[in-house]
Amino acid sequence: MVALEADLYDDLLDAAECWREAVEQDLASWLRWTPPQDAWLRLNPQSGVKLLRGGNQAIGKTTCAMQEVDWRARGAHPHYPTRKPPVEIWVVCTSWSQSVAIQTKFWSLARRDALTQDTRDRFRLDIGWGKDNPTVLYANGSIVRFRTTNQGAKALAGSSATFTSTSRRPRRCSASSGSASCAAGDRWGLPSPQ
Repeated sequence: MVALEADLYDDLLDAAECWREAVEQDLASWLRWTPPQDAWLRLNPQSGVKLLRGGNQAIGKTTCAMQEVDWRARGAHPHYPTRKPPVEIWVVCTSWSQSVAIQTKFWSLARRDALTQDTRDRFRLDIGWGKDNPTVLYANGSIVRFRTTNQGAKALAGSSATFTSTSRRPRRCSASSGSASCAAGDRWGLPSPQ
């Protein structure tokens, strides 16, 4: 009887480990989006601009954005066609500490098998993909760059980003503003009330 219980316990531990590995490799397949998140992820406006507003830590704005980044980088958006990879995506954050937190959310959602081995090896929970030019490379050639507004407008100007995600609404956004959040291509923002 004891041997049977031990075998059952071992089988349960093995099953739990397999499940943990599957979730770690592709968390998004296991998520169920809330109605506001699902509606935003399905939204495909002609302008390319998407906005999701909500309180701080309220509805998962950043989680939605990082899922959108991964889908677009892979060229595998489940709700509508996007530009064929490779693409370059910029995630513009307000500070370095916010960048690390957002990189960690991105790491938890990104399909591991779609990332290059070097990208998987370089990620660290305490610093993300590093302080100097944190970059995620996909096997299909897509690039995700994490930038901060503290770098200044000149550092962000001249972007060749296909898509841009911002965590705060830009003060002004026009084609000539030189802001990466107003670069050519699609952009989406996720501001909290200010």
